[in-house]
Amino acid sequence: MPYCSAIVSDYLPLLWAFGGNVFDAGKKVTVDSQAGKDSLKMYIDLLATGANYERNDLVSSVADGKAGMALGWPSWFISGVNAIAAWATIPRKAGPSAAAYPTGMIGHWMMGITANSTKKDLALKLLQHLTSSNNQKIMADKGGVPTRKSVYSDASLAAKYTYYPTLLQATIDSVVRPRLPQWSEIEAVYGAELSAAVSGAKTIDKALADAKAAIERILR
Repeated sequence: MPYCSAIVSDYLPLLWAFGGNVFDAGKKVTVDSQAGKDSLKMYIDLLATGANYERNDLVSSVADGKAGMALGWPSWFISGVNAIAAWATIPRKAGPSAAAYPTGMIGHWMMGITANSTKKDLALKLLQHLTSSNNQKIMADKGGVPTRKSVYSDASLAAKYTYYPTLLQATIDSVVRPRLPQWSEIEAVYGAELSAAVSGAKTIDKALADAKAAIERILR
């Protein structure tokens, strides 16, 4: 079975595509909504048509053209520009006639300046240097994933890395995972219940009801 955090990352784009979410606007836990049930059923049905690979096997199967489709972080797949696979953004809706939602999950490596820094001005200059357009272009040639639109839109880079327009659109259509201090704990219990549903140890309804209860306990 996948790691708890991995299955949550796999599943959330489907939940979002169905119009669901972990929390509603009032911060109520909604993992057991109808959207949650429908999207988890699709996740289980999709798994039955394919295979669950570890990262390296997943990447190589896509790069070699042995896999018809796979989801993953962009940085996994851009180690070489000669991969056979083409690129596409994650579908933003549950079906052809359904509403479209932002669905691509993004994560962040964050940089900041500590409150007790004695070199705040110098630290800020370093951050500005590292995130500058010029340095992000250099990073791109080292296999990095840029964060600036101007870098994705650079004609010379786009010609060299043909997946850049797709990555830019995917970023525009992206969603950030819930921002709260307890997210790591929530992800662990949520992933455990998703895994229970996928393995057949629990029904979809039971797994999502248990996930909701566990998340609510963490928040309390």
